[in-house]
Amino acid sequence: MSEIKRIFKNTMFLFFSNAINVGLSLILVVAIARYLGNEGFGKYSFAFAFAGLLSMFADLGLSGFVIREISKNKKMAESYINNLAGQKLVLGILSVIVPVIIIILTSKSPEVVLVVTLASIATFFIRYNSTYVVLFRSYEVMEFESISSVVERLVALVLGLIVLMKGYGVVALASVLVVSNFADFLFSHFSARKKVFHVKPRFEKDFWKFDFLMKNGLPFWFTGVFINIYFRIDTIMLGYMTSYAVVGWYNAAYQIIDMLGKIPFIVTSALFPVMSRFFVSSKDMLKKVFHKSIYYLFILAVPIGIGGALLADRLIIFVFKSQFRESVVALQILIWALVFMFVNYLIGYLLNSIEKQKIFTLTTGACALFNIILNIILIPKYSYKGSAFATVLTEALNFSLLYYFAAKSGYKLDIFAICLKPITAGIAMAGFLVYFRWFHLLILVPLAGLFYFFILWVIKGFSKEEYEILRIIFSKNKT
Repeated sequence: MSEIKRIFKNTMFLFFSNAINVGLSLILVVAIARYLGNEGFGKYSFAFAFAGLLSMFADLGLSGFVIREISKNKKMAESYINNLAGQKLVLGILSVIVPVIIIILTSKSPEVVLVVTLASIATFFIRYNSTYVVLFRSYEVMEFESISSVVERLVALVLGLIVLMKGYGVVALASVLVVSNFADFLFSHFSARKKVFHVKPRFEKDFWKFDFLMKNGLPFWFTGVFINIYFRIDTIMLGYMTSYAVVGWYNAAYQIIDMLGKIPFIVTSALFPVMSRFFVSSKDMLKKVFHKSIYYLFILAVPIGIGGALLADRLIIFVFKSQFRESVVALQILIWALVFMFVNYLIGYLLNSIEKQKIFTLTTGACALFNIILNIILIPKYSYKGSAFATVLTEALNFSLLYYFAAKSGYKLDIFAICLKPITAGIAMAGFLVYFRWFHLLILVPLAGLFYFFILWVIKGFSKEEYEILRIIFSKNKT
């Protein structure tokens, strides 16, 4: 199988599984919002943001390093994966204990303390299960990761709907997430055991040595910590500085951004092992893959940004009903952060693949600090709208820094060439949306998407090279 076909296969497995997961998650999120209301949805969002932020201690950053190294040399796989599992087991237990102690000391209600505890346990399984994600991605067999994630979402949706419809509340819902993530663990464990190898946690001293971690893991870890901070700190700060109702309004919009944000993450996940390998074998191919992937991601980002901004009011009311009307403005602002996110993921992981992970760490650290400062300034004056603006400005800063360092490393992007045709098609699509706004949302959105790609085709937004790539992907020749 050619490199292009392998990338396509893995991307498609992740894409379709995540498309299913987004649909299942959306149904569950809508049910949570409608059954629990602003206040309950706010508590749920706060608890998982709090647990997620403090779960950063469950991974010292070796996941990215392990994927990169196994992609180059499969002989090291069992040693790296088993020691990674041992590390995640020990640190994962600590990541359950720490948030529970902190939430108790900050004088939150008993209900919130219990929800945070359950969220921390669920997050432990998420973090430990990432060992199997690393394994599957290292061997570029993303189908097992895909199936496992769908299993988790199905269990969460079915059990979640049952407890919500029976009126059991946010504590029971958090318990459901513990069960669903445990199901994910079981499926991943037995899939790995049958198809790749049996993962057995090891605790070899070399894997815990400070110099080893400092060189190979901590740059990735700090990057993950900083990303965690500026993706979750707004929800936590709103929870302490405003009310749970405000947290609920903000997170109704943020949930949509989070789901759509899986698209660039899918592409990056499939490309990272390939880029790491090309950095060793063919830097010209690495540049080609990087430039083309950025262009494709921007093609997808433009209609989402424009469409999300123009249809935010109808989308929020359609999904969450009128009690979340305050979320409309948040979505109209946050959608532009998503446009930056589409390209930021890939540029950041390019730096990781070319062994410039320390630069990626510094940029995310600067952005995390920037985001905290903006939230401190903007939340007292503008509440959740201030947090939304802080997120957009942070992503814009992140893009500026990543673009500069990628260019300095020899991977400069032609911004004008990347933006011109997608934005032209996007402007045409905006006119289409305004003119046919009276169409039902479920009809308008796909028609607008088709119109956008039609205009892009008319103005030659796709080159002969794109058609050749499609020919290779769908050809029967597997060499």
